[in-house]
Amino acid sequence: MKMIGLGILIMVAGFIADTAWHNKHGFPVHHGIPESHYLMFIGATVGAVAAFRLIRKREATLNKRWFYGLFIAAAVCIAGWLLDNLIYHTRDIYDGGFV
Repeated sequence: MKMIGLGILIMVAGFIADTAWHNKHGFPVHHGIPESHYLMFIGATVGAVAAFRLIRKREATLNKRWFYGLFIAAAVCIAGWLLDNLIYHTRDIYDGGFV
């Protein structure tokens, strides 16, 4: 449970840093992946691994449906991170491409 909380805190720190970064710099073309995006990815990965490990435990303290939900939410965050960074940021299509 502590690792899930840690993953959520890291993700929230990444979202705050990303919001501050985009407010300051906007969406510059030819920049690459902003550093704050790595915090979001690390947080989602920590949360997904922790939820998966708790699902695999035989003696879970909470209802396992919560852990399945947390795992799915973290997996969706990771998929969104991959889409945003590997499609938009690394291919520089914020200049009117798909956005």
